[in-house]
Amino acid sequence: MRLGIDVASSLASYVNAYLQEQEQPDNPDIDFGNAAYCPQSGRIFPNCVHAGEQVALSWDFIKKRYKGAFVSWGSLTEEERGVVKLLHETVEEFQTEKSSYKLRPEDVEGEYVVMAPGPLYIDKATRVLMGWKKVPGTYFEVLVVQKPKFQTIEETL
Repeated sequence: MRLGIDVASSLASYVNAYLQEQEQPDNPDIDFGNAAYCPQSGRIFPNCVHAGEQVALSWDFIKKRYKGAFVSWGSLTEEERGVVKLLHETVEEFQTEKSSYKLRPEDVEGEYVVMAPGPLYIDKATRVLMGWKKVPGTYFEVLVVQKPKFQTIEETL
């Protein structure tokens, strides 16, 4: 892991501008002074740098990012995926093509960890999506929360 503080301020501003472009209000700016990023995947993890520039990161980053019971997108049936796609205005930029079939995000197989963009997760009860999106023009990825536009299929008609 690399320290976010080492990212050029112009690039950090660009990443945060991308987050502000997301239509959902649950995607706050990243404080790069408290963030770290993976040099292989470019994924940025906010609020994981502690005293002495020690990076502490575990799978609870998902729960810390947004409350819910998130599972891997690939664990859904085709029908469930179809319903979720209908309830969301768009799932563009999220990784919906290839995903682990394992329910728990922390059980993801290595081949899915290294894919770009990174894995997509869903809270089946609320149908909130949380997944990695590539910041255009960079190699960075940010974890974006997206709530469904509709609550029922009938509303989409």
